[in-house]
Amino acid sequence: MNLSINKILHRYVIVVFVCNIFSVSVGLAASSQNKRQDAAIIKLKKDVRILKNKSGNNQMGALLQQNEQLRIDSQELRGTIETLQYKLKKNEDRQKNLYNDLNIRIKKLESNKSFSSNNNSINNSNTNYSTTTDVGKKDYQKSLSFLKQGKYNKAIKSFNSFLKKHKTNNEYSDNAQYWLAESYYALKKYDIALNEFLNLVEGYPNSDKNPDAQIKIAYCYYELGYKKEARTIFKYIIDTYPNTENAKLSQKKLKNF
Repeated sequence: MNLSINKILHRYVIVVFVCNIFSVSVGLAASSQNKRQDAAIIKLKKDVRILKNKSGNNQMGALLQQNEQLRIDSQELRGTIETLQYKLKKNEDRQKNLYNDLNIRIKKLESNKSFSSNNNSINNSNTNYSTTTDVGKKDYQKSLSFLKQGKYNKAIKSFNSFLKKHKTNNEYSDNAQYWLAESYYALKKYDIALNEFLNLVEGYPNSDKNPDAQIKIAYCYYELGYKKEARTIFKYIIDTYPNTENAKLSQKKLKNF
């Protein structure tokens, strides 16, 4: 009887011990599992923070890059604007100088003493020649008025018409040829102007407009990019017409070469 009880007690102790061991094992396993879960959660949070930081850094980098590109574009645009403003100012100055030069030359022509003497010679000539000259004078003055008003295309048409009628045998022909060339020059048609100035020098070798035509020939060569030819003519003017306004202009122009 006692032996049976002892066996039962021994078995019970074993069962209890095993149960305790199992409970401890389960507890340890649960604790280990909880630690793994906590570690996973911590890692996940850390990964989330890293991703947020990377995303923020990428956005910041993109913004900085865009800002830098905008700065570069702004500088390039400013440079382009400044270049255009400089070219516009230069063109305005050139147009102003050209206009002033035309006015000076026209006034010189109007106040030229030979103009009065030519008028006197007209009065002393025969009637037929006087009539022809009077018509030529009116045509010439009409053409010149277009030039004074800055109506260069009309002036060109009018001077060409005048020269067809009065190419020779008229005291205004050489002046008409000169102002025809000046009209093209005012329109910056330098190649045509050059040809017309040459027509004056070759067709009217004794004209008092030749010195002015020669410096304009040099200007045309300069504007067309023929610097060597322009330099040669400027030097020729200085040597041939010393102490004149054209010589001074030529010297000034040569300094810019």
